[in-house]
Amino acid sequence: MMKETEAHKNSFDYIVIGAGLSGLSLVTALKDYLISTGKKLLLIDRSFEDYANRTWSFWEEHHGNFDFLCNTRWQKLRLYVDEKQIISPTNPFTYKSVSSEDFRSYCFNIIQSHPQITMHTDDVTDIMQSKAEELIVITKSGRFMTNYVFDSRFDPDMLKQSNVNTLWQQFQGYFVKTDFAAFDEEVADIMDFRGEQKNHVAFFYTLPSATNNALIEYTLFTPILQPPEYFERNLRQYLDQHIGRNHYEITKTEEGKIPMTSYRFPKRKGNIIYLGTAAGCSKASTGYTFYFIQKQIGQILKHLKNETLDQYALSSTFDRFHFYDCILLRILKDQPEKGHRILFSMFQRNDAARVFRFLNNDTSFLEELKLFVKLPIFLFSLYALKELFGVKA
Repeated sequence: MMKETEAHKNSFDYIVIGAGLSGLSLVTALKDYLISTGKKLLLIDRSFEDYANRTWSFWEEHHGNFDFLCNTRWQKLRLYVDEKQIISPTNPFTYKSVSSEDFRSYCFNIIQSHPQITMHTDDVTDIMQSKAEELIVITKSGRFMTNYVFDSRFDPDMLKQSNVNTLWQQFQGYFVKTDFAAFDEEVADIMDFRGEQKNHVAFFYTLPSATNNALIEYTLFTPILQPPEYFERNLRQYLDQHIGRNHYEITKTEEGKIPMTSYRFPKRKGNIIYLGTAAGCSKASTGYTFYFIQKQIGQILKHLKNETLDQYALSSTFDRFHFYDCILLRILKDQPEKGHRILFSMFQRNDAARVFRFLNNDTSFLEELKLFVKLPIFLFSLYALKELFGVKA
């Protein structure tokens, strides 16, 4: 049994596991709450330095909590398919990007100077419940007591179940600088489908920060992860074709993968509350994650302030947006050659604001019907029935 003095030293009101996007978002959101309540929080990660730099993009209506970190933003979006293009104004939404490097720097400045937050580098090996109803977080070097654990660890093995449909949003990006004004800095190209659409949905993604600077990514919705060489080849071909082989330099790179899955992630297990991708915050049909993590953090903070955290995510009602996501996910997996036209037509036949609200899970059922009637009705109806009756893909 842990000694009393040791138990007190290793006892916290909350423990957050993982210092990725969701873990850091929660800890920094709690900064004022911890001061006002006097509660203590422990943040555990196996390595606070071992995180790849990435760009997180999202659309948002009005002012956002991280606007001061958004160095780039756009109010016009462009999509390409074959020789067609759409330029769509986003008003009242703004498309924004945050550098993970800037975000982490901001969060750690708060965390490292906060009197009630402790950082601990370690591997969590288990979480147990004590006889006193407390949780015991066991690490390689010790154990810690707490009332609540917020766990952001994601285990890809849970997606291997036979009744789960999964694609990976896999991407690699180049930050490029050109020797001429190659970009319209007021327009973000969110989906350029002018490439091969065969075994997966594939598109290029250009976010300009100046007329001669941009992040250009190649993204796949794919059931099988592809090697880095595949992305490098396609990115080089795209840059050579649209900018010119001798007219750009690559200043930085990034890469990553996000699960797009029909798996129903649990939100909690007793007093263990899951965060981020581990709680289903990566949208199944698009892979967008940043917005949904901030939405989850807002809900948790509200319950904490109202002293109702024991009621957070207890109900398990039908989630129609997850159902919609699963329908589109099935189509993209079964018939990837149709994906680019479906996604293009969604923006072509609807104003961007309605599409954004829908993809943010913020539309009414009437708004959703108006959007659905402009999509391939027979195809979506067929896959809705497959999803409803659990027909295996």
